[in-house]
Amino acid sequence: MFYVHRQRVGVSIYKERKVMRTLARKSFFLALAGVIVSFSHVQPQVSEKATMASADKVMSSSKSDIDLRDESKSDLRSEEKKSMLFDKAATRTFTATAYCLKGKTASGRHVRKGIIAADPRVLPLGSVVQIDAGSYTGTYIVADTGSKVKGNKIDIWVPKCSEATRFGKKLIKLTVINKAR
Repeated sequence: MFYVHRQRVGVSIYKERKVMRTLARKSFFLALAGVIVSFSHVQPQVSEKATMASADKVMSSSKSDIDLRDESKSDLRSEEKKSMLFDKAATRTFTATAYCLKGKTASGRHVRKGIIAADPRVLPLGSVVQIDAGSYTGTYIVADTGSKVKGNKIDIWVPKCSEATRFGKKLIKLTVINKAR
């Protein structure tokens, strides 16, 4: 009798182990699918996330949040005024560097000659500019952004990384031909 009871316990432990292994495998594949789905929905544009975050701040209604809302409105107005100052046919001095990454830009275009990265608060995506930079003089489209491209800085796309290194860091003249809104 004792021996039979031991076999039943052994059989149930075997079945429990088998069930646990099956559950572990299925949960691993479920977690893997969740990671793939979450990475496929990551947005490449940081500016949209910043806009959504500020909209969340506006939704609250306490007194301190109302003060924050007023400050954020005044910050937006001052940024709009700065960007308004940079209208068509205004020539400004920018700091230019070059980059050689492959793939798509922040606007969804494939990288190619004639593409530059700029701060979207200064030069919105889609703006057309004329650059006076020696052998890099020409008309460019603002189609990309960058974490280091803030203020009056631009990044010119070049096909070879050695060319980007040779370009270095230069002061250039930039004229807005058509500013996107």
